[in-house]
Amino acid sequence: MSEVLADEAVLAGLIEQFASPYDFLRELVQNGLDAGASRIDVVLREHAGDDEASTVLEIAVRDDGCGMTEAVIDNELARLFVSSKRNDRTMAGGFGVGFVSVFAWRPDAVLLQTGRHGEAWELDFDARGRFSKQQVVEPIEGTTVRLFRRDRAGAREATAREIRRTLWRWCRFCRLQVWFDQDEHAAPELVTDTVDAPDAAVSVEHRGGDTHVRVAFAPRGRAILLRNALVLAEGRPDALVPRVVAENPDSAEHLDIWADSAAWRTDIARDHVVDDAGRRTIEARMINLLHACRSALVDELQAVAALPHTAEVHARYSALHAHLRLERRAIPELAHGRALLRGVDGPLSMEALIEAATWRVVALLDVDHGEIRRDAGVPLLVADVDDREGWLAAWLAEHGLGCEALDHLVHDVEPAARAPGDLAGRVAAIARRVGFARDVYVGAFQGPIGRPFAAQLDDTTLRVAMPPARAPMRRALLWLDTRHPLYRAALEVPPAVAAATLALAVGRELGAKPAAIMRAVDTMRATESSGGTR
Repeated sequence: MSEVLADEAVLAGLIEQFASPYDFLRELVQNGLDAGASRIDVVLREHAGDDEASTVLEIAVRDDGCGMTEAVIDNELARLFVSSKRNDRTMAGGFGVGFVSVFAWRPDAVLLQTGRHGEAWELDFDARGRFSKQQVVEPIEGTTVRLFRRDRAGAREATAREIRRTLWRWCRFCRLQVWFDQDEHAAPELVTDTVDAPDAAVSVEHRGGDTHVRVAFAPRGRAILLRNALVLAEGRPDALVPRVVAENPDSAEHLDIWADSAAWRTDIARDHVVDDAGRRTIEARMINLLHACRSALVDELQAVAALPHTAEVHARYSALHAHLRLERRAIPELAHGRALLRGVDGPLSMEALIEAATWRVVALLDVDHGEIRRDAGVPLLVADVDDREGWLAAWLAEHGLGCEALDHLVHDVEPAARAPGDLAGRVAAIARRVGFARDVYVGAFQGPIGRPFAAQLDDTTLRVAMPPARAPMRRALLWLDTRHPLYRAALEVPPAVAAATLALAVGRELGAKPAAIMRAVDTMRATESSGGTR
């Protein structure tokens, strides 16, 4: 043995920095990138062990880069923390310990073969890091590192899974081709992924120098930080770039960030990005792109809301609104006055909808609606079930608006004869005293049974709307539904009790205080007992 790479304590301390014993694959891919390789092959092979219960696993990593001369081997490979990459920010390395990571796999032997400019060398390492070096006569192009380890029989499959997982985690965006060959009888697997976000609702990006940052709104939140297209960290945006989502934590749910820059600095294990000036500069760029993405989202939504109706258009419209729901807290000024809602007669803004919603209620029509009743007396929006249960109901509620399907909300009414004991008149007397209605009538509604009452939409047509709970009725004309179980039960008790019961049920729905209703009931009874009128 001609030299010792590092004493055992130093070597153990270095390899403990790596989270996984398979992270050496990332390090060797980095070395290949820095060597200008266009392809890296990772090959897993199994050899016969000493007996049936054992095997010998071989992992070979081969690149077609520039290789190493003897000077590079002596001055960089075999000298810890010394590297010509230290001050070159275009290279992925910088610590000079990439090769040392192979010992985290606990190999029994490591063979390195490399060549440059017709000069070829072979280094043979043992498990303790001691090595011998010899020149090779045959020409070698690039660098190949082979690791050998005795293992139990059957360990190959688990090793293959870990190799694939590691390559996909760190190397799937590499600009060079990374191939994994685990079976000499089958074709190797290309480890590659797209940097695009094909399922993103909107996307904006920045390219400048050696920095490429893309910010998008996608179905799930994710941040990927890379250097030289090699993954450094991946996870939720609020965990990796908390400053970016500090303004609106809801953004983390759908924010997709892809940031490749030589400005990132990492620890020795290269899986933790250091918080320094370079990082803060990139995060400031991300924040600017996030604002631009919000503007793009509102612009795209307004454009889609104005398109002729098709199922595909509405699906796009609903998806954009699902993203807007997460961003509304951060961009109220962008959405103000913009026609982002699909009304049956064209797009309209939330402000226009609020103005039109006299009764603080909005009727919803199915996407595949039939004949539209434009004389319903309430604003009509096109919506499907997902809209009603998701973004739309939440947005309307923020502005005090209720919503319901049109056939559940608006009804024709068939006036009924006066109820026994002038029940409607008694309820009206209470309502006028409390202030939640100016008069009360009874009739049979022509739609599904809902609340026991509804408000007449205007003074000329017998059509009523079910207002949302605790909606201000502005002294409306109210109708009691004679089909409702509560009304029918009221007919079985004395008129004064029935009137009080119905007044409490209706008044509480409209926000009147029960104490005020009971005082009005007492006043009505006192008036009746003294022979007065309502």
